[in-house]
Amino acid sequence: MVENNRSHVATLMRFFSIDSEMSLPNDAAAVVAPETAPPNLLWTKQFLLKVVQLFTGFVCVGVYAEGLKFLKDSINTMMYPNIVYSSFIIITSVILLSCLLGCAMPDVLIRIFNILGMVLYFAAATVTLYESLARKTSHGAGDEVVVQRQMLFATSVMSYFNTVLYAVDVYFSIRRAVSFEAK
Repeated sequence: MVENNRSHVATLMRFFSIDSEMSLPNDAAAVVAPETAPPNLLWTKQFLLKVVQLFTGFVCVGVYAEGLKFLKDSINTMMYPNIVYSSFIIITSVILLSCLLGCAMPDVLIRIFNILGMVLYFAAATVTLYESLARKTSHGAGDEVVVQRQMLFATSVMSYFNTVLYAVDVYFSIRRAVSFEAK
């Protein structure tokens, strides 16, 4: 029974730890990450997910910028998605760069960024979807409004896709953090 309680403590400590290796107090079992520095970091699931997230972020910015060309009245209301897209392009680029240079960021920090990315991309996608569906069509607007709606709708779909990518990344991160081997 005591051994089982310690394994739960070890799991929780591993989940919230910053170090990749740590030991429990009172000479309990040491916790080791299941994958200690894979030989080729470029082909791991997490790295490939980050590359796809970065690419999708760039696509969101580009399509969103095209959709905003036709908006003349909503600069303040439509700034939020731009802030989210550009912020997570920077954050994901830093995570990828740290992985490429071999200076891996702590798992807890990456997990926090992934959760924030999932929530903020979902909110940005919802705002963009609302704006694309709520735009009133005036009789003289014509094709400009239709193109604007299509661009904003495409941006919201790509943002929802990136939300799913961040959710999958959170899942893999939590699964990797909880699974461990006791020495």
